[in-house]
Amino acid sequence: MGSLGVFSFLFFSNSFRQYFIPPLLFESLGDSFMKREGMRDAVILGILILVAAVAIISSTPSANVIRGAVLPQEKTVQLSVGDFVPFTSGDSFTWNGAGSQAGKILTVHVVSVVATGPGATAFKAKFNLLDSTGAILDTQTVLPGNVIHFEDSIGKSIISGNLFLKSATVDVSTNEGKVSIGIPQGKALLESGGSLLLNGKGSFAGQPVRAKLISIVATGPVATSFQAKFNLVTTSGILIDTQTVNEGTLLLFEDSFGNEVVDEYLWVDSIKLFP
Repeated sequence: MGSLGVFSFLFFSNSFRQYFIPPLLFESLGDSFMKREGMRDAVILGILILVAAVAIISSTPSANVIRGAVLPQEKTVQLSVGDFVPFTSGDSFTWNGAGSQAGKILTVHVVSVVATGPGATAFKAKFNLLDSTGAILDTQTVLPGNVIHFEDSIGKSIISGNLFLKSATVDVSTNEGKVSIGIPQGKALLESGGSLLLNGKGSFAGQPVRAKLISIVATGPVATSFQAKFNLVTTSGILIDTQTVNEGTLLLFEDSFGNEVVDEYLWVDSIKLFP
């Protein structure tokens, strides 16, 4: 029974009016006014309606009231962390399958590196993906600076993680193709203010450096995609570089001369708002 129903029942109950609305209350306000049954009932009804209204209002959730356990919204960046590994044409390495090849160990074979033009100043690399029997599942020819996307016949990815082709060259003395591939080996999840300790490179070789997530901002009026801003600092807090990146890109830190200063492979898997 709702609050108003309860009070209506009580109002029409003689015992309630007799014992819970004392006659002296009305007599004190003047016999000629309050002893009239109709006026007495009207006053009682007015009191009950007022009480019922208060009860109903207090039981109605306010738009400004948060009920229950509410988790704070956190903007979070997930990174794939690994190494840049050199390979020569003819080399192979194993990798985990995904999608239609989930649960299988596959083989990535570096087939060749060829020039993209007559000047032999830029190169592309060809890769085969093989199953356990040696059958070719997919072939991809990739320019440096891109992910090696191995796919099935309907265009779905069939390897886990992102293998990133950083560079492709040809050793003129041996005519061998050389590639450097970013291979993820783990995941890191950072919230704003979080940081990741990394190995320095180049002018910071042999020194630990720290990548710190400074902020995450929406890239449009509707907060469905974001950019993440990172600072790279020394362990004593000296700023080396600042980079702002999108989801699905390489995170690469450089010194003031444009030289790389981090030895690890960092790939931005996702930038999201949780929960």
